[in-house]
Amino acid sequence: YQPNEGSEFNGAIFDVAFDVDVGYIAIGYDSDADPFIDFPDQYPAIWTSSDAESWERSRLVQDARLTGIVAEDGRFAAFGSSDRNGSPTADGVIITSTDGATWTSASGDFSAIGGEDGIQTINALTRGPDGTWLALGSDETELDAIGAVAVWESGDLVNWARQPNDLGAFGDVAEAPAPFINSAVTTNNGLLIAVGASGLTVELTGGGSVCCLYRPHIIAYDPLQTG
Repeated sequence: YQPNEGSEFNGAIFDVAFDVDVGYIAIGYDSDADPFIDFPDQYPAIWTSSDAESWERSRLVQDARLTGIVAEDGRFAAFGSSDRNGSPTADGVIITSTDGATWTSASGDFSAIGGEDGIQTINALTRGPDGTWLALGSDETELDAIGAVAVWESGDLVNWARQPNDLGAFGDVAEAPAPFINSAVTTNNGLLIAVGASGLTVELTGGGSVCCLYRPHIIAYDPLQTG
């Protein structure tokens, strides 16, 4: 998508999904302000198209920063965090739609939609080996703002519950900085392959330490073995 010359549009597109009945939906944000002069508000936006060539942009009413979207069986699900400007106190959010025009917030135990107070975000959404939807992200309430990988599950993309015993599934979360997940896919043999980064606390010569040095992190996770 390219705005016309002279347009006041500023923003970014993060992800796109396709459904045979609805077409293409891209997710991201736009802003009215000049990003080189101001610190602009970032409004959640979608771009819709039937042919992937001509796109129509519209803003969403939800106050969220949406960074990913998936489509299956005539339903779209977009995910991210609840604060459109990427606040460090934002919480996880998932919204769903069957037509790309009307979006509804999912319900579950991440704070943005009815859970405990804290800092949660959703970074990936995929099917588990048994067909259950899995949302992967982080929950900083678990480790006193250190952060920990968190997994939520749903049978319908609408009602979500935290998966038991997900802490520790992606490595040692007892010390900062904990691993975080950016994306995930499910393999044919039933493993969830999650990618992101794990952190190291670097010890300084002469004493003390500094946080954080991150390194690539890939792990095969079996969500059926966490109960």
